[in-house]
Amino acid sequence: MSYILVIGANPAWEKVLEFNKFTAGEVNRASRVDGYAAGKATNFCRALKCLGGLPGRQLTFLGGETGRRFADALTAEGLECLSVPTGQETRTCTNCVCRGEMTELVEPGTSITLDMQEQFLALLHENLANAAGIAVAGSIPDRSTPDFMGKIAEAANEANLPMLVDNYQNAPEALAVKPDLFLKINALELQKLTGQPAIEEGLAWFHAHYPLATSAITDGPKQAHLLLPQECRSTELPVPAVEAVNPLGAGDTCSAVFFARLLAGCAPQEAFSDALAAASASCLTNQAGNFDPAAMEVLKNMM
Repeated sequence: MSYILVIGANPAWEKVLEFNKFTAGEVNRASRVDGYAAGKATNFCRALKCLGGLPGRQLTFLGGETGRRFADALTAEGLECLSVPTGQETRTCTNCVCRGEMTELVEPGTSITLDMQEQFLALLHENLANAAGIAVAGSIPDRSTPDFMGKIAEAANEANLPMLVDNYQNAPEALAVKPDLFLKINALELQKLTGQPAIEEGLAWFHAHYPLATSAITDGPKQAHLLLPQECRSTELPVPAVEAVNPLGAGDTCSAVFFARLLAGCAPQEAFSDALAAASASCLTNQAGNFDPAAMEVLKNMM
C-alpha cells in the first residue's frame, strides 16, 4: 500500500493544560489536563488518518521514557512510526489553553548528529519504494548537521517523488536541491523567510528567487494565498470562521490535507480549499491534527 513519508525531526509529547482563566506571572490552576504524541509530523499523520486515503508513515528520532511513551501512543492510535534512537529524552511541550487561545512552552529538540543522520537516511531509503510523496513537517533542531534537509530533498529527487516542506528555516536548503517542491508556511514564517513585511511582497520575492516552487500561505483566520509557478500573482482563498476550541495543529492539518489532495490528483486551488476547511475543523477539537471530515465538508460549503 502506498503512503506519504512524513519526516519529523523534532517530535514532542504534548501536555495540554486547560484554564478557565490564565494570567501570566500568577499561579494558574488548570481545570483539565491531557497528554498525547504530537509535533508537526505526528499532527500531519493524524490529519491524514482523519481524511482517509493515503496514510502517513512517520520517520523520526525518539529517546528515553518520553520516546517510549510517544511510540506506544502512536501505536494505540494506529499511526505508523519508524524511529532512530537518540541518547536524549524526547522533548515535552506544554500547551496552556484558555477560551480558545493558547500559550505554548516548547522545550529544545534533540540535535541530529552525523551518526543519527546516517541511520535516518538509511531508514528513509528503505521506505522509498512504496512512497507516494515526501513531506517534511517541522523544523530541524538547532545544532544539527547542516545538510540534513538537502539530503532529504536529494532522496526525493532520486525517487522522483513530489515533496512538501512545512518549514521555513531550512526551506532554502531543500529548494536548492528540489526547486519544484510545495512550500506550505504561514504569513509570519514567509516574512522571516523573505524579509518582506506583507504577504504579496513576500510572495513576489519568493517567486523571483524560486520560480518553480508552489507556495501556499496561511494567515490564521485571514485569507490564505496560493501562488503557482506559472502565475505572477497569488490567488486569495477564504478561511471558514469557527469558534476555536484549540487552534494547535491547524497548520499541520492544512499541510497534510493539501499534500494528500495534490497527490490524489486535485488541482492546487481545490486541494488548498479542502485543506483550509480541514484546518478550521481541527480547531474545533482538543487534539492537534484531529478533525471530523463531516465538519470539514460543512465548512468547505461555507467558503
